[in-house]
Amino acid sequence: METLKTWSYDPNFHVRRLVSEETRPRLPWAKRMNALGGDPLRNLDLLEPLLNDGLGYVRRSVANHVNDLTKDYKRVTITWIADKLCRGWEHGPSVVRHALRSQVKSGDPDALAIIKEL
Repeated sequence: METLKTWSYDPNFHVRRLVSEETRPRLPWAKRMNALGGDPLRNLDLLEPLLNDGLGYVRRSVANHVNDLTKDYKRVTITWIADKLCRGWEHGPSVVRHALRSQVKSGDPDALAIIKEL
């Protein structure tokens, strides 16, 4: 975990993106795994520094990771997203729209309310 946290700030964008991709619970080409240690907040803690990454390539990976988490840990993840939006991060709207796409498609009222606020 400490190594992953350090990599979140690495100058190489491929290393920063690796933090998000390596810990995704639902990679399309890999076996499904649980959240780190069974706690989605551990995943989200790793992703937080990447929310405002300067590259869309990294932010898109973060959004995909968060979307994965909404499928298994919906309440925790949506609460986390709402909290981050209140802090006004720069790239919030685009990341959130992509991160909540599955929940919006399924008509989740909490996800729809967040999207309306953007």
